[in-house]
Amino acid sequence: SESSRRAEAWLASLDAQGPTRRYDLALEGGDVQRGFAIVHSHTSATCLKCHAVGGSGGDAAPKLDGVATRLDRPGLLRSLVDPNAEIAKGYGSVSAMMPMGPILSLEELRDVVAYLETLK
Repeated sequence: SESSRRAEAWLASLDAQGPTRRYDLALEGGDVQRGFAIVHSHTSATCLKCHAVGGSGGDAAPKLDGVATRLDRPGLLRSLVDPNAEIAKGYGSVSAMMPMGPILSLEELRDVVAYLETLK
C-alpha cells in the first residue's frame, strides 16, 4: 500500500542519519507494566537469562537493579539497540548481548526503556 511504502521510506531516511536513529522514536513515553513483562518473560529477548533484577536472573551481564542511576533514557535505549556502544566495566570489550532492535518492536523498546527507567 501507499502508506506502508511511505512509512518504509521515512524509516530509511532515519536510517540514513545513523544506524540507531530510527530507535529515537522509543525515547518518549512507554508503558512500564508492559516493559516489566517484556524484561521478565519475552521469549525472544530473554533478558533475565543474562541480566538479574530483583534478585532473579543471570549473572553473565550487569544487574539491572539501579540501571537508571547509571544511564539516562537515551543511554538505556542505546544499550538496547547498540549493546557494543558502551560496555560496563568488568564485562570484557565486546557485548554478548544481541541488539534488541531486530527482536523487539519500537513500541516494545519504548516500554522496556520506560520500565528500566524505574530501576533506580
